[in-house]
Amino acid sequence: MGSVAQGAKKRIEILNAGLELWRAHGEAAVTARAVGQRVGISHAGVLHHCKSASGLRQAVATWAVEQQDRTVVPQLIVGRHPAADLLTPEQRAQYLASL
Repeated sequence: MGSVAQGAKKRIEILNAGLELWRAHGEAAVTARAVGQRVGISHAGVLHHCKSASGLRQAVATWAVEQQDRTVVPQLIVGRHPAADLLTPEQRAQYLASL
């Protein structure tokens, strides 16, 4: 596997770990250190993929929308998170109806 494919695989691992943390403990739990511990890399390794702590949380929020996560997406809508703007009005209504 080439380094680009390995990097993409690691990014997905990082996003999934961040999503698990968000589900269990909320957005504030999504830190480079906590995510790094879950995927077995340093916090600097996480930041290599996401550039900053806020970039990490934004990437995880966007990933939650792309994965149609039923726990995190409603939080994004209610909290008016920018990632919620990726939803269509129909999707937004569907998530809100499920609350």
